Amino acid sequence: MLGPEMYYEALKLEKEITKKQIEICSDRWKELCKENAPMRLMVSGNLVSLPEDFLDSFIRNTTIKLPEKFTIARLVGDVMGVYELMVGDFSLYERVLCFVERGELEIVEECKEKPMVTRVKKTI
Repeated sequence: MLGPEMYYEALKLEKEITKKQIEICSDRWKELCKENAPMRLMVSGNLVSLPEDFLDSFIRNTTIKLPEKFTIARLVGDVMGVYELMVGDFSLYERVLCFVERGELEIVEECKEKPMVTRVKKTI
């Protein structure tokens, strides 16, 4: 990841792109829009559509390594740190809530002011 202090240095990497490159990107975006998938991520340098539950295996594998009770922030942070998926924390948070809805995780201490600090426990 590139920290804010390095943004200026990154500008040196900027380069012009051709009209053909713009057309290719535009056409690819139109294809992705037609797919109307719930998620898009960069995978191996390509923007691809993915199913809604794509992140679940990463969340599940990370949950196994955590203690019985933990905060959602810990889970989300560990997934982001270990797998470097280039996905925002909100997307992972939403998927964790699906685990709660399915009963795979249970809320033990809810924090409405800061939902990511909500504590959960494993149920499986």
